[in-house]
Amino acid sequence: MAGTILTRKLKTNNVRAQLQLTQQQLANRANITRRVITRAEAGQTISRITAFAMLNVFNAMRKDFGLPELEIDDLDWKVRGDDEK
Repeated sequence: MAGTILTRKLKTNNVRAQLQLTQQQLANRANITRRVITRAEAGQTISRITAFAMLNVFNAMRKDFGLPELEIDDLDWKVRGDDEK
């Protein structure tokens, strides 16, 4: 289709790998458990607070790598409350 832009959401494990982070390292930096990281990567629902904790770690590190910041909607997370109106 002409003029159509397809966008794909980024997978958490790919963003982590790009930043050379293990699940445990991300969990430690975000002050959450590794189990929560596993849940997010498996497509399970996470809280908005957890999502922003991970996003803040990603963006701080991306800045160090010279990469642009991400928005929460750039990631493939299922965030609790997103479907509620």
